[in-house]
Amino acid sequence: MRPVFEHVSPPLVRLPLSGITVHAARGMRGRPAFEVFAGDVLADISVINSVGSPLVRGAWRGRQPGGGAWAVAWGQLPPGCSDVEVVFGGRATGGPAQKIIIRNMFWAAELRGGARTVTARCGDGLERIRLRRFRYTSGRPRPVEW
Repeated sequence: MRPVFEHVSPPLVRLPLSGITVHAARGMRGRPAFEVFAGDVLADISVINSVGSPLVRGAWRGRQPGGGAWAVAWGQLPPGCSDVEVVFGGRATGGPAQKIIIRNMFWAAELRGGARTVTARCGDGLERIRLRRFRYTSGRPRPVEW
């Protein structure tokens, strides 16, 4: 059986459907951070701070070249939450999302299918956002702004 998430080299984790790689890191002043890579392009950095961050930091939908549709989302766990419930919505979703918790502070989830939204719930926190479209162009992946 193939693992759900491939650990490329600690602490890198490759999401198998989208090819997106997430990485636990250190931010300014040694604060825990979370990086999202699309190929070799750094797409997002989230650093823990005292003010707080959105439960859902980012979400994309796309297709692998010659492959099927996928959806991916990521974010931070609020203080006091150790897990997040992630539900992708839209047309033709392919079952439950695969989720990973990183350093008990960050999360990432992925789903096969044509999702359009993601809802995350953690304790009293609830956020729902639309997924941004993601394209592979000229051999380089990139998010597409609407």
